[in-house]
Amino acid sequence: MVIYRPIALATIFSKIFEHVLLHRLYEFLKTSDNQFGFERGYSTMMPIILLKEFLRFYCDHGSTMFVCFLDASKAFDRVDYTILFRKLVTREVPAYILHLLWNWYGHHYARIQWAEILSDNFNIYNGVRQGGTYDPVCLQFTLMSCQCHCAYTQQK
Repeated sequence: MVIYRPIALATIFSKIFEHVLLHRLYEFLKTSDNQFGFERGYSTMMPIILLKEFLRFYCDHGSTMFVCFLDASKAFDRVDYTILFRKLVTREVPAYILHLLWNWYGHHYARIQWAEILSDNFNIYNGVRQGGTYDPVCLQFTLMSCQCHCAYTQQK
């Protein structure tokens, strides 16, 4: 089965807006130290090296280590706006920013072009755009609850 992914083209205004928005929201969107994706100064090699070190340590000490991997390859398409906004409210993001974001995400629409044929507009009710400045941080923020739940379960 082939699944086509949308390409979202952002205007210059949109990109500037996202940079300003990200700067304003930075303090509200802080995540776990265990988050490596979309973080300045981190790379995807860091968790791999960390995992190898943990495996080596536990093997050297005769212990068993259980590892769980999460495939978030389609996560950009699945971010539920309702869940995202509940999390933002929980983080006490100012109401004016929430209202602005609700208008930003609440008015997403798309069209499909196949050869020379262009469809009518249709609304998009979930998912964040890939290639934007703000959207990867939104995805990371939304997935953070999974990390927090795992850390809480481990501490019990």
